[in-house]
Amino acid sequence: MSPDSFIIYALDFEGSLTTGVLEYGWVGIDSQRGIFTATTGFCKNKKHIPEQDFKVHQIKAQRLVNCPDFAGIVPQLVALRKHYFFCAHNAIFEHILLSSYVPIVFSGKQLPESPSNQWGPWVDTYVLYKNAVNQPSYNLQDLVQAMGLQEVLNALGERFCPADRRYYHCALFDALGCALLALHFIREHPEMTLFALLRASGSAEHADSMAQLRLFR
Repeated sequence: MSPDSFIIYALDFEGSLTTGVLEYGWVGIDSQRGIFTATTGFCKNKKHIPEQDFKVHQIKAQRLVNCPDFAGIVPQLVALRKHYFFCAHNAIFEHILLSSYVPIVFSGKQLPESPSNQWGPWVDTYVLYKNAVNQPSYNLQDLVQAMGLQEVLNALGERFCPADRRYYHCALFDALGCALLALHFIREHPEMTLFALLRASGSAEHADSMAQLRLFR
């Protein structure tokens, strides 16, 4: 028997601790009905964007001149976190970036056995898939393709993403990919409750997540 439906939000950011969040994307997911909302935008950089970062996300400082600081966007996420849990692919990246702006989130939903005032716990699609399936790679693009979700992601990208940001390492496109992986996993494991997903997401050590720390210059 399937557990009751629940809502989570998949997040993705482009940026680093040095530059700050340059682009954000989040996607509302109903575990039974699917994706119901998507939000994205650009934010002004704190410092110079290194060339090696630009090669990854293709965001130029000139594009960000008139954009708001991400600190002005964070209250929207604080409000969401009071009622819902967040989801990310290799969530340490989003967790550390969010915590650099607001380290403590009061009155957020928590696991009963481990209450805290942090952005987590997270539903982490990287950890869930690494524990559940045998794949040569667990990065977002490879998993989306391995699960047969690329065409669906492309269609969602055309629907929700800016015309020039419909590829990997664009915040909303990646958030949509994460959302599809989460929904696919939920539908493949209909017996798992939200709390079970959260617990499973924190149950494994995964050294690959630390590789993302190179972006936190």
